[in-house]
Amino acid sequence: MKYFRSNKVKFSYTLIIIFILLIGLVSYSFRAPLYRYIVTINFGSTYVNYLNTKALFFTFINSENIPEVSINMSPNNYVKLNSERSRMVNNYIVNGTLWSGENNYYNAEFDDNYSNSKSKVRLFGMNSDHFRNVNSHSFRIQFNGAVGYGDKRQNFLHPRSRDFITDPLLNIIFNKVYDGIKIEYKPFIVKLNKTNFGIFYSEDFFDKYLIEKNNRRESVIFEIKNDSLYFNYLGDDNIFESLGYDLSNLYSNNYNDFLNIVDVEKVKAVLKLSLLVNSGHQLSGINLHWYYNPVSNKIEPTIREAFLKKLSEEEFYSFPKNIGLSVENKILNDILLNVGSDLIIQELISDLDSIENIIDNDPEFIQLLKLMVGYSNFISKRKKILKENIKFLKSKEKNNFF
Repeated sequence: MKYFRSNKVKFSYTLIIIFILLIGLVSYSFRAPLYRYIVTINFGSTYVNYLNTKALFFTFINSENIPEVSINMSPNNYVKLNSERSRMVNNYIVNGTLWSGENNYYNAEFDDNYSNSKSKVRLFGMNSDHFRNVNSHSFRIQFNGAVGYGDKRQNFLHPRSRDFITDPLLNIIFNKVYDGIKIEYKPFIVKLNKTNFGIFYSEDFFDKYLIEKNNRRESVIFEIKNDSLYFNYLGDDNIFESLGYDLSNLYSNNYNDFLNIVDVEKVKAVLKLSLLVNSGHQLSGINLHWYYNPVSNKIEPTIREAFLKKLSEEEFYSFPKNIGLSVENKILNDILLNVGSDLIIQELISDLDSIENIIDNDPEFIQLLKLMVGYSNFISKRKKILKENIKFLKSKEKNNFF
């Protein structure tokens, strides 16, 4: 009888150590892309899916009736849209940079349960929160002359991208306390090609409909980037192109004259609200948009993309550095230099009662909070921080800061 003894596999510990070291070296060399892939894209997408499921559940059990919209595209267009999204994700993973490429519009049908409208859809957003999740990404829709919509454009995006309630509330305050242009946010349950994206905000686009809604005369809307004007809206068929040229020329060749037609009171309002929420993200060149008012001959700012943070003693006394007024914020810096930071603080403190009244009693805001019950925990945290900031600022008046 023969006995067979299994061969023992001999491991080379040296080879194992070399292999582990190589894996570690490769991982270390590509640690930034790996982090972006694992944490920002994968974990971030999973977290958003969790938020969507939780929000829809709490909305259902609280019987809140959020309107629903369905957008449907052909399979071919849907594949093309997602291919673009994949390129945006890959760019972020590999390079870690904001998306600066062009996105295409694709034909779609928009159904709001009242009417079915022809439209076009494209991706938008430069930061990864807008495109990382295949089932909850931002998009822009352009209507094609539909009844009730005309040819307007509308952004749809996850509430997290607008700090849940910060941007909607700031725009209500900006409009009702300072007569500023209000960008409106409305919650919808969104389905794209039968995929439930969860609760999204519908956000006004920078076009004539935003201008008309705010009882202004049609004109131009622009950003100031790299010391130049970039126009988001020049009217139908670029009818205001000559006006845009005149404003650009004035900015480049007669900056002081340009500065003289900036609406200082509205700029002060934006700076006050920036101090209130302790944020400067909304003041960057790509986020801060301007509207030229042909009636008053004034250039008015808008406010969007702020993120609420608790205001500390150190940050308060470092204003405006705490809101990050960089060199690119030339107009804001120059106006602040003329009016003085103390005046901004003093006026903000005087306005706090009116602001607090909106937070507590404004019907529009209260209705929005009801519809956004699915995100109530995030909203409650932000309301608490905002109340603490208000209390902190009021204490400065009592302590004779001035």
